[in-house]
This record gives sequence, structure tokens and C-alpha cells, in this order.
Amino acid sequence: MKIAYMCMDPNVSLSTPHRAPTIHIAATIEGLERLGHHVVPFLYGDQLSVSEAALRRTAGRPTSTYSALRFARRLASDGLLAYQDLARDRRVVEPILAAGGFDGIYERLYHPKGAVTRAAGRLDLPVVVEVNAPAEERRKDWGSPLHAWIRRRELASLARADAVIVMSTPLKDHYVRMGVAESKVTVLPNGFDERRFSPDLVKNDIRSRFSLEAATVVGFVGNIHRYHGTELLIPMARRLERSRPEVRFLIVGAGPHLAALAEALDSAGLGHLFSLAGSVPHSSVPDYIEAMDLCVLPNSNWYGSAMKLLEYAAMGKTVVAPDLGAVRDIFTHGENAYLFRPGDIDALGGAVDALAADPALRARLGRTARDHVLGHHTWRHNALEIQRIFEQLGQAKNR
Repeated sequence: MKIAYMCMDPNVSLSTPHRAPTIHIAATIEGLERLGHHVVPFLYGDQLSVSEAALRRTAGRPTSTYSALRFARRLASDGLLAYQDLARDRRVVEPILAAGGFDGIYERLYHPKGAVTRAAGRLDLPVVVEVNAPAEERRKDWGSPLHAWIRRRELASLARADAVIVMSTPLKDHYVRMGVAESKVTVLPNGFDERRFSPDLVKNDIRSRFSLEAATVVGFVGNIHRYHGTELLIPMARRLERSRPEVRFLIVGAGPHLAALAEALDSAGLGHLFSLAGSVPHSSVPDYIEAMDLCVLPNSNWYGSAMKLLEYAAMGKTVVAPDLGAVRDIFTHGENAYLFRPGDIDALGGAVDALAADPALRARLGRTARDHVLGHHTWRHNALEIQRIFEQLGQAKNR
């Protein structure tokens, strides 16, 4: 098949290969190409003019309070999206799709952009839409003065799609409640690259670099966002300092809350227990995970599929994660992970305490986790599922 991969998100560009959305996009494209398909990407972020990029930076710049200036910036950003969706995107998208000789379209949805599914309908091309987060979360996390309009655009795009891919069962349930036909929604969590994430491919001794040779290392990899709950590691570390003096923490990643985390650690007098590695290239992440004895996701949002959990498991490490529906799409407590009650610091601390004391349990959970994700959650597996969906759409069209 010749497939157009479309993403109208102005914040996503192939020039930022280490950002999570770009990793996902590039891996999906590569997975389809490894199956023999020809994929042509169109990422809106790669098409921005200098003036538009500057305007978006200004509109999206955070302020210290929820002030009138912040509201005005968000309104400007939403207004620009509305203008583009209604007046400009069709002129950009439709000629590309009409002239490309495509057999199908795969869109990573960006709220409220609807030009791709509208063009697909006019050109009679099958379109599969992937959704990573609902419009409600966009409003909660970033603010959205035009939220009602954006949500209507989101649901209209999903109604026009021939098939919808979501990252988790809770996200599927959300859209079914919103009126999307259950029969066309497929749950497809994130994947990982088995050619890069393997204990056999480790190149660097990170434990020595951070003087962790004798420690039991609890690790976290990812952007330091509010919803990841890295602040929960502070009371947990205080609890474990006496009972498990051998435990140390290795935090890999940057983000808007990294400085606050470092400040809180210093204030709590726990900085000596933590190594903050900062941002590292995605290609180096396996080396850092290998340095960890157990890998933690302190918290997560309700809908997302955390790529880091798959990468932990791929390296044969014990996964410690909140017992959420999106996590249970992949992991089972006691079988290939240790799941704890979300937001419960005592439960999180108890999980780490139990695993720090039991190397055999860590080894068993890590081994079964690696076997499971290798069998079910590689990017190749995801590409095969996308291929199956397109084949079903083609069969239905030919009947």
C-alpha cells in the first residue's frame, strides 16, 4: 500500500527526533515500511513559516498565574487553530492527498484539526485515525477557551474516520460513551523497538558513572511532568531511608517540573539519595535502564499508554506502576509487574520495599515482562495491526 501519514499538530516535527510524539510517529512509519508499505509523512510542524512559529511560541508561552494575559494567549492559539481548520487546512491537505496516488490515510489526530478526514471523504480514501489524548485533557492540562468547539471537531473527525485507534481501553470507553461506534475502535497501546531495547546491547556502565555499584537502584525515565507524580518519590524515599539504606534513585529526563523536584529534594534533605541525570538521547536510554534494579512510574493519567513501561520491560526490569486500566492493558500484577493503588504513597513504598528485599522476585517479574512485551507490544506488532485494519477496510469496500 501507499499510505499518507498525516499529523496536523504544529508542535510535532521530524526535526525533534527525541520527543515522545516523534518517536511514536517515526516508529509507526518504520514499522509499516518494514512490512513493505510505502509511507509518505506530512507533519504540519515541518511546514510552519517563521512568522507562524513565532506566533505560536508567543501564544503558548506560560505565565506565572492564570491571568488575563494567559487567557488571551490561549484564546489566540485556539483562534488560530479555528481559522486554519475552517479556512486554510483544506487548501493545504487536499491537493497533497489528491495528487499522491494513495491507497489509504493514517492520521495522528490533533484537536481540532479536521481537514484530513474531510478530504478523505471527498476523495473516497480510507482513513484510520489514531487518538492519543481526548480533548478534555487538552483543556485540563493546557487551557482551552474554545473547548466546546474543539470537542465537536474531535468527535466529527472520529465520526468521519473509517477506523479509530486509541491507546488504551479507558480511552476507548470514553469515546464510546461520547457516541463513537464501538465496532470501529481498536485499542493499540504503545510499542517499543526490540532492536534497540535489549540487555544484550548495553554499551555504557551508568552505575559506575553515578557511583551506584553497591546500591539497589530505583529508576524513573521520562519527562518530569505533573501527571507522572515524581514528587511521590520524596516521601517514599524518606520512608525507605532507614529500612532500606541501600536504595538509591536514578531519575532520567527533563521537563517543566525538574527544577521543582530538585529543590524539593534539597529542602527535604534527600538529595544524596537521588541522581538526576537530566535529558539523555533516546538511543542512550537502554544504558540507563540497565543500571536500574526496578523501574517505577509513580503516577500516570487515566488514558495514556506509557512508552517507558514497555522500555523498562524490554530491558528485563521489574515494572512498578499504578493499577490503572491503561496499565492493565499490558501488565498483570504478580505475573509480569508489580501494580499498586494509584496515588497511595504507602502502597508505592511497600512495593519498592518488597522488591528491594527480594532479588528473585525482581528477576522473575523482569523476565516474564520482557517475554510478554516481546511477544505482543513491539512496533512491528503495532504495524501488523494497522495493516490488518487497512486490509479489513479494503475488503469491506470491495464487497
